[in-house]
Amino acid sequence: AQRDLDLWADLINATGKAIMIENCHWGETVPTEDWCPWNFYRTSGDVRASYESILSNLATVTEFAEAGLSKPGCWAYPDMLEVGCQHGPGGASDPGLTMEETRTHFGAWSIVSSPLTLSHDVNNDTVMDQIWDYIANPEAIAVNQAWAGHSGSPFSTSGAIQVRSFKDADGKAQTVKTADSQYLYKPMKEDGSQIAVLLMNQMDSDSQDLTVNFSDIPGLSCTTCAVRCIWGRKVRLDEAWRSFVCSSLPCPASPRPRFRPTPHPAATGPPIPGPWHLHRLVHFRKRKRARRCLPHDLERRAGLTKCKSAFSTRCRKVLQLRGGG
Repeated sequence: AQRDLDLWADLINATGKAIMIENCHWGETVPTEDWCPWNFYRTSGDVRASYESILSNLATVTEFAEAGLSKPGCWAYPDMLEVGCQHGPGGASDPGLTMEETRTHFGAWSIVSSPLTLSHDVNNDTVMDQIWDYIANPEAIAVNQAWAGHSGSPFSTSGAIQVRSFKDADGKAQTVKTADSQYLYKPMKEDGSQIAVLLMNQMDSDSQDLTVNFSDIPGLSCTTCAVRCIWGRKVRLDEAWRSFVCSSLPCPASPRPRFRPTPHPAATGPPIPGPWHLHRLVHFRKRKRARRCLPHDLERRAGLTKCKSAFSTRCRKVLQLRGGG
């Protein structure tokens, strides 16, 4: 009865309450095209606070994205986020993440439409300060929340194959194979006019130049594109012709450009959007007391507990952001 998900869904839905159902069968029970009596489902074993474990879990969502089985109401979920979890209960299995690994981790979960379940100590001010710019980046969250027909997946890998080792939740040795680089994409508009891309340098220690050719990005409708950096929240290039290069990218690191057509100089349409603003909330860096409160409109979309006011000292119940839309 514990694994009878139809039964549990019927019982929970019969309450008339809006309750989110997670299928936590570690990838053993998965949806079909016409069967998914839950809201999101695990595709992997338990993630650990190690970069190798994160790469291993990330790879498990690809087959479901490519089969169209990760979608609104039925999201593929490679387990909770390990951002800010420097030393978890796994001891040596949880060495923690560097800040570059943290950014890559959050960016990867965002671009594959995973539910963004935070698991760090939200009462630890030091950790919150370190990761806040990542977990509260409105453009990264907008990528996660978007739905334009595909949940996000890899479209290119290159370089030598590495075999990385790590310990799983049971302390058993595991391995994951990774290429020197991996590119993931997610459409933001159904017409292909805006696509988010995550470029991942997966080499052990070396920096490298990462080049993405626009013709390789599935569904991208432009050859001359404007490129916007999601992490930096600024336009990198007003016009890029056929390709974009990230130079001397350290390992591991992951720029998050967003591509859209460059308007013709004579066009009368809207300009390229400027930086996102957080619902007129005071700037994080200018008003320190307000920086941990998400904007109210974002909270309503993500199902978070609201701050009592724009100047509350803390939003402590920032526990989960829904994947996709």
